[in-house]
Amino acid sequence: AGGAAPVAAAAPVAGRTVRDEDLLTPAARMMAESKAIDVRSLTGTGRHGRITKGDIILALNAGTQFPALAAPAPAPAAAPAAAPATAAAAAPPLPPPVSVGEVVMTDVGYEETNASGMRKVISKRLTASFAEVPHFYVDVEVELDALLAFRKELKANHEVAVSVNDLVIRSAGLALRDVPEANAFWNGSAAELNDTVDISVAGECARARASGRWRGEGATAIHDEPNP
Repeated sequence: AGGAAPVAAAAPVAGRTVRDEDLLTPAARMMAESKAIDVRSLTGTGRHGRITKGDIILALNAGTQFPALAAPAPAPAAAPAAAPATAAAAAPPLPPPVSVGEVVMTDVGYEETNASGMRKVISKRLTASFAEVPHFYVDVEVELDALLAFRKELKANHEVAVSVNDLVIRSAGLALRDVPEANAFWNGSAAELNDTVDISVAGECARARASGRWRGEGATAIHDEPNP
């Protein structure tokens, strides 16, 4: 059968300890597949010698020529579909309905307050977020002595007043920048790794909503917006 001839495996690169299947970071793999090039001969700058998207970009900008990516092996032919079973054999009997009993209503009083248009949108977005976005929670205990000392040093020597929350947000942003696999979202069929880091934190008081955003290497100023 016709098709592209497979490319021979790249020679081992000194200092590389990562497995072949993990050689490329997700962003680098997506870029190599989109350009149909075999970049395994590159010396990666990632952890344990992994090849990053930046490594590929620098090599291409330098004029490096890569061999074509090997064509994937053809999928085996699907087995012929079995003859459809009869409706009586395929459909199991339905279970009997479950009775939940009578719903008891209490006479406990309550007060209903009207929500503004903004609050309705916030409620709708939060509900959709928890319904459609996977969530998982991790707890860890951390000693913040060095961070608290650094915060005092900023105040005493540089007259910079920051909160512990500011430093935590900054650390989270730097971590996402250094681990791009964690800075991604699911588009329905594949994971998309973001090129920038964007962290937003919002809080609300009686008369204003305060929000702050961290982008890349800096952060915008916190601003207050009156509630409608």
